Amino acid sequence: NAAKPEAHILKATILAYLMNDPANEAQATQLRQESIDAYKKYMEQDPAKPLIVDPQYANAPIAYYSSFFNEGIKGYNKKDWPNASASFKQTVEWSDFIIANKLAKMEFDTSANLLAGAAFQNDKKDDAAIPYFTRLTDKKIGGDDNEFVYQFLMGYYFRKEDAANFEKYRALGKELYPKSEYFTYSEIDFIMS
Repeated sequence: NAAKPEAHILKATILAYLMNDPANEAQATQLRQESIDAYKKYMEQDPAKPLIVDPQYANAPIAYYSSFFNEGIKGYNKKDWPNASASFKQTVEWSDFIIANKLAKMEFDTSANLLAGAAFQNDKKDDAAIPYFTRLTDKKIGGDDNEFVYQFLMGYYFRKEDAANFEKYRALGKELYPKSEYFTYSEIDFIMS
C-alpha cells in the first residue's frame, strides 16, 4: 500500500494516536516524527489532499499541535528557551495548517504566536521573535499581558534605526494602551536613556 496516498495518512493517524498514549511516553517524540513524515508523504502523493478534512484523519495535525504546544510549555516553564522556541515554532506552523484547512474553529492562535515570540525573545533571538509579535500587532491584539509586545517592537526598531516602524508601533501601542507612559516616548527619549 506504500504507493497509495491513503496508506500514509492512515499510518500518520495511527502513529498520532500512539504518540499520545501515556504508555508510549518514552517513544512519543519518535512516534510524532514518524507520524509527521507519513502525513507529509500523503500530502506529496495527493496534492488535492481531500483526506485531511475526513473526520477519521483530521485529528493528526491537531495531535501534532497539542504535542508541540505541551512540549513548548514544559520548556518555557524550565526556561529552556532553545527547546521552547523550537517547539512553539512548530506549534504555530501546525496551528496555521489547522486554520488554513478549517480543521478546528479558530481564526488566529494568539497564544501560540505570543509564546513563540516570547520564547525567541528570551533566547536572545530577537530577529526570530519579530514575525510572531508582528502577527499579533497586525491584528491589534491588546490586553494587559500583551503590552510588552508593542514595547519590544518599539525598542527593536529603535535599535535597528528604523524610524518608520518605531513610530508605527509607538502609535499602535498608544492606541491600545492610552494610559501607558511608554508610548509617549520619542526616539529622542530613547537616545537620552
